[in-house]
Amino acid sequence: MFDRIRIRVEIFKERDRYVSFCPELNVSSFGDSPEEAKESLKEAVTLFLEECENMGTLKDVLEESGFEHRTYPRLYLL
Repeated sequence: MFDRIRIRVEIFKERDRYVSFCPELNVSSFGDSPEEAKESLKEAVTLFLEECENMGTLKDVLEESGFEHRTYPRLYLL
């Protein structure tokens, strides 16, 4: 499992909801407030990365998304 990952979060209002988006991983979510949208995105990204790990593709997905593995074990930074 990954220990820590830093992602960019873009939040914008669309009609009566806030949409949160991580462009590097192409994952999005939404909420009634910016904070709720951000928390929903965190959950969606976590589920996405866990599924990648279960499928054995986590390293490839992170590298293809532009993340670099640093000297710390299992730490990817963008």
